[in-house]
Amino acid sequence: MVVLPPSSLGVVVGRFQVAKLHPGHHRIIEAAMSEHERLLIILGSSRGLASDKDPLSFAARAQMIAQEYPNAIILEQFDHPSDYIWSRQLDHLIAGIARNSIVTLYGGRDSFIPYYSGCYPIITIPNYRDYNGTKYRTITRDRIGKSTAWRQGVIHAVQNRPPQTYSTVDIAVIRPSQVLLAEKYQDEGKFRFFGGFVDNTDISDEAAAKRELREEAGSFEVADWHYLGSTRITDWRYKKTRDGIMTRFFVARYIFGRPEPGDDIDKLHWISLDTFKENLIPSHIPLGEMLLQFIQNNPKHCF
Repeated sequence: MVVLPPSSLGVVVGRFQVAKLHPGHHRIIEAAMSEHERLLIILGSSRGLASDKDPLSFAARAQMIAQEYPNAIILEQFDHPSDYIWSRQLDHLIAGIARNSIVTLYGGRDSFIPYYSGCYPIITIPNYRDYNGTKYRTITRDRIGKSTAWRQGVIHAVQNRPPQTYSTVDIAVIRPSQVLLAEKYQDEGKFRFFGGFVDNTDISDEAAAKRELREEAGSFEVADWHYLGSTRITDWRYKKTRDGIMTRFFVARYIFGRPEPGDDIDKLHWISLDTFKENLIPSHIPLGEMLLQFIQNNPKHCF
C-alpha cells in the first residue's frame, strides 16, 4: 500500500478592508501559495455595523479576493473580546478545513499575530514598503470618484446600511415665568430649544447638553440640571428616509449672566411660559409639552 504524504495548508488571516488588494496583501497571500498545496484565507469580521475601520461586509471582501485567487478557500472569523477564546475559535475553524494537512499561518504588519495563542506555527511576512489598509481606506475616503461605478458603489453602500437613529440633545433654560429660546431665520418667526447632535467625544448625554448650550448661548450660569426624557423628533432633513432622530431633553435653571447667540443661532428670546409652546417649531412641540409637564410637577424646583 502506498502511503501518501500529508498535504499542506497555508492560512492567511486578515481583514482586507480595502477597495482593492494592495501589494502588501499580494505579498502575504503569494508567500503562502508558494509553500503550500492549498490556501485558506480567513477574513476577520466585527459582527457590528459598518464603521470606518470595517466598512466592507464579508461577502464584498470574499468576492474581491476570489476574483484574484479563485482557488482559495475563504472563510469568516468573528472577533471576540477574549484573545484566548478567539484563538481557540480560529483553530477550530482551521481544523475543519485542514483535517490531516500540515498547517502554517501567515500574517504581516498590524496583523493577528500578537493576539494569537493557538496551536499552529506562524510565519511573519516583513512589511512591504508602506502599504497598509488604514492608509488605503484614508485615500479612498478623501477621493471623490468620477465614474458611474463609483457613484453606484456609494448608493449601494447607503441603501444597504441599516436605518440610522441619530442621537441628539435638547435643552430648555428657565427662570421665573420664562423660558429662553433660540431663533433661526430659517424658522420664519418660530423658536426652538437649544441642542444638537451628540459628538463621539462627549462622555455622556449630560456632557453633550452642556456643550451644546455653551456653543449656542454662551457661557452664562445655570444650575439644577434635570433629565426630562427622550422622544423621537420629526426632522425635515430625514423626511421620507429610513433615518431619524432620537433626542434626550434636559432642563436647567438660569442663575446669572448674559446669554449670547452662537454657532448657527441668530437671536435669543425670553418667552413667557404661558405662551412659548404656540411659538415653537413643529418638531419641538413635543418637547414643549414635556417641559410644561415637568413645571407642573415640580413648581418649587422651577421658581
